[in-house]
Amino acid sequence: MTFEQLFSQGKQLSIGYIKVYYRVSKNSSFATQVGFACPKALHKNAVDRNRIKRRMRESWRLHKYMLSDITNREVSIQLVIVYQNNMILTYQEINNIMIKIIEQLQSIITPSLNEKSLE
Repeated sequence: MTFEQLFSQGKQLSIGYIKVYYRVSKNSSFATQVGFACPKALHKNAVDRNRIKRRMRESWRLHKYMLSDITNREVSIQLVIVYQNNMILTYQEINNIMIKIIEQLQSIITPSLNEKSLE
């Protein structure tokens, strides 16, 4: 699934200055796919966009284990994480938001696993 399809067909949640588009599916060949985006309209300088994406990727890398029990149940998750602020947040601020996002995803996805209402 491409970014455009995930934007149009996926579900979304927003915490702080980060918006997440996600899709959960069953029986796929991958566990988790994650993409990071920072719009050029908000940050003209590529150095700034790359710094923001680097901070989001590092935070994801350190906390993705929190979703491992969900992805071990033959479920795949596709995510696009979009930064939506014209100011550059510190790593700690981004990290705090990413932890909240992962916790929110856990609370959304876990009940749906028990209902077997996945695609």
